[in-house]
Amino acid sequence: MRHYQGYTPYLLVILLLLPAILFVHKHTVSAVPLNKPFDSFPLTISSWTKIKNFTFTNDIISLLQPTDYLSRQYIDRDNKIADLYIAYYDGGYNRVGIHSPLYCMPGNGWNETYKGIKTIVINNQTINYCELIFEKDGAHEYMIYWYQIGNYTTPSQYLLKVYTALNSVFLNRRDQSLIRVTVNAQNGIEQARNVAWQFVMDVQPALSSYIPN
Repeated sequence: MRHYQGYTPYLLVILLLLPAILFVHKHTVSAVPLNKPFDSFPLTISSWTKIKNFTFTNDIISLLQPTDYLSRQYIDRDNKIADLYIAYYDGGYNRVGIHSPLYCMPGNGWNETYKGIKTIVINNQTINYCELIFEKDGAHEYMIYWYQIGNYTTPSQYLLKVYTALNSVFLNRRDQSLIRVTVNAQNGIEQARNVAWQFVMDVQPALSSYIPN
């Protein structure tokens, strides 16, 4: 009996960790498909019409590894333009997570001049988002983005991981999305902000019909 006494603390630790080890070993998550593929996303929404469709190179797709994505430019009747990017990850086995949009613009030579965390309610949905302003050679871009995990929205990478982990444990799903809208701010930041949010308000019902909640 004395031969095993020195191992008692280790045996206790193993016994305490055993349920967690078994859970991780047995626990699997199911990939959650989009309600509809982004290829069918409307070309015309309210007063907005698609004018460009951006396709990623194989290298970029290999880096980001989205299950599906949409990258388009829309214009309204007053010639206001907004860029929409949506990346969806179904949370299946071996799927990578979302890459933060905070690194995209600086990687292309844009300097961040403003960053704010804000909240807005659209059609009874609370959207917690990040607002950014970038500058490059005298030009300015206005950007808003948020992550969506089921019914949760957040601009935080940390909370994205927390919500995803909770959904994995309690709902058996890890799907997540990134929604980003960018507007050129050549006519001022306030106008760009108004254009972006008018676009989001018009597009949001379509978003809700594609992204699982």
